Amino acid sequence: MKYDKIPGVVELYEHINFEGQVIVMVANHPDLRAYGFNDKVSSVKVFKGPTPQAGMKVRLHRDINYQAGYIEVKPGDEIADLRNSSLNDTISSIEFI
Repeated sequence: MKYDKIPGVVELYEHINFEGQVIVMVANHPDLRAYGFNDKVSSVKVFKGPTPQAGMKVRLHRDINYQAGYIEVKPGDEIADLRNSSLNDTISSIEFI
């Protein structure tokens, strides 16, 4: 897949404290089942991409196709334990805004 711009990079971790399997996302993904990572995310790191965009945020959605509840994260954010939110092991899609 070719990306013209990569405003941000998100690392999604299977376990708390940035452990276990990790996948790296640089674009919208409406269904994490395609990566075998649906309802598995327990910690997250967000970085500026090689073509950063002012005000860039990422929404981590509870359901596929950017539905249901979400949390917004931005470059520099690191959430070591999503159990403190309502989204531990429930994230199903990711949207760069």
